[in-house]
Amino acid sequence: MLKILCVSDLHCGSLSGLMSNKFYDEINREDLFQNEVQAFLFDNWVRMCKDVGRVDKVVVCGDLVDGLNKAEHGKGQSTTDMMTQCRMAVQLLKMIDTSEYIVVDGSPYHTGWEISGDLVACDMLGGTWGDVDIDVTFENVTFHVRHHESWSKDPAGRHTSARKEANVATLQNEDIDVFLRGHTHSFNFNGDKRNITVVTPCWKGPDRFMRKKNIEIPDCGYIVFNIEGIDYNWEQTVFNVPKQLFRKHLIFS
Repeated sequence: MLKILCVSDLHCGSLSGLMSNKFYDEINREDLFQNEVQAFLFDNWVRMCKDVGRVDKVVVCGDLVDGLNKAEHGKGQSTTDMMTQCRMAVQLLKMIDTSEYIVVDGSPYHTGWEISGDLVACDMLGGTWGDVDIDVTFENVTFHVRHHESWSKDPAGRHTSARKEANVATLQNEDIDVFLRGHTHSFNFNGDKRNITVVTPCWKGPDRFMRKKNIEIPDCGYIVFNIEGIDYNWEQTVFNVPKQLFRKHLIFS
């Protein structure tokens, strides 16, 4: 049996993103310390690593790094140094007890247009790079993994885009069992007897950009698949950053 851990959207470098409790960038000689939101996320990351134990593979659905935030001139960032962000992501992912990483690229706004920070982090991990998407088969269960997924402000319609794509794949005679996506920061799943579509939770709390557009709080967490032959089961762990933490954080970010 294979155990597969799926995570997405770490957004390392953002004041709302994931960061270890003590990060020292040896290259830039810089200490970076957590705020309360990052501390809450990291505590849950540590708990995840302990609870899931040894996993055969880790699938990362993009946005390991948060980038420069050019639209707001770097506001809301712990650091805008892309290599520092890559090292932050690698440090976190190496905490997971595994020997193999599979990574797809995130949004260019975050990862970079010329050279992707996600690609750099994947290379530092010695992982398998999927670029924009990848088909990967675990035993006899095939996953199609990609970062981007359309997002609807209407929660009742969030499965529509993913199910449409699953139906197109079926019409094209593509034998895919699980469509795995990230990007939306909102956990969602749907399916039928042919396949399932799963949009992963994230590892980033609300930031100022999000709160200006939507009151919804991001879903944080991870998904574990257990696969044996053609059979599989899965379970999600989903949580939210408490409002009293991120409200205080947004005032001072």
